[in-house]
Amino acid sequence: MVLGLIATHRMAVDGTRAYAKSREMYPIWAGSYTFGRCYRPVVDQSDASDAAPEEDRPRSPIVLRSGDGEHVGLGRLLVGDRSAEGRFALIEMEGRPNVRVPPHIHRDADELFYLLEGRLIVQVGLDEVEAGPGDMVLVPRGVSHGHLNEGDARVRWLTLFAPGGVEGYFRERAHAGVRARGLPEAERARLDYAGLDPAEHDRLRERYGIVIVEDPGPR
Repeated sequence: MVLGLIATHRMAVDGTRAYAKSREMYPIWAGSYTFGRCYRPVVDQSDASDAAPEEDRPRSPIVLRSGDGEHVGLGRLLVGDRSAEGRFALIEMEGRPNVRVPPHIHRDADELFYLLEGRLIVQVGLDEVEAGPGDMVLVPRGVSHGHLNEGDARVRWLTLFAPGGVEGYFRERAHAGVRARGLPEAERARLDYAGLDPAEHDRLRERYGIVIVEDPGPR
């Protein structure tokens, strides 16, 4: 499944690159990118020289058993910077009922959602998609997106970031949440929607290239 997600992500990114190239060549009729539209993938050889030589790449498989991985608050980190050399990160996420993640942008990474259980409403730009088990949603870097679980049950999905690095946000956010829960009750009233100190959360997002598009205010 992991290899399939990586291959799907690569095809979608190649398709986006091909579309961008068509806009440069034919600006009059190329039109605007519509979320959900599919373009024929084109292999891009421009960065082939930057790829690591095959003999330098790890040859040992990465194997995780059920329940293994690093728990990072909002999910379970399956593959991260230490095992994939920064090429991608894979997290099994879990969304609580009636929880909304506000629109935001990842400056440096594409994000792919693959639904495992439940239904999740994913907002991408001005489009809104309701995704269920087996559905995939790809969000290119720099595109505003958020998501909502408006049901009464938890939702599980795989999130793949390419390249990796963003997983550090979830790791540090979990530690910040523990510290925030130890604050006196009077101080907890000023925590943001994620239960974090707003100033600390701003610094954390900046460090990992995350830009909030819509400020949800205090929780």
